[in-house]
Amino acid sequence: MTLNEKIISDIHTLRNPVILSQIFEFVRLMKRQEKVQNAPSQTVRFPKYITDEEAQELQTVIKQEFNHIEGEW
Repeated sequence: MTLNEKIISDIHTLRNPVILSQIFEFVRLMKRQEKVQNAPSQTVRFPKYITDEEAQELQTVIKQEFNHIEGEW
């Protein structure tokens, strides 16, 4: 039995609609995440529009500006 088949079999045994809904939302989230991870980057899709150096600089600025939380949490 494959992993997919085992997962489907286990899901078929569940009866709680709340749990089934959570699983459904989780699967949808994972599918979106997989799409994002597999999508080609802008620099690959549009190589004539941005150089590697410009892409690196842009990534550095984004990390510096958005990789921290300001204020109280």
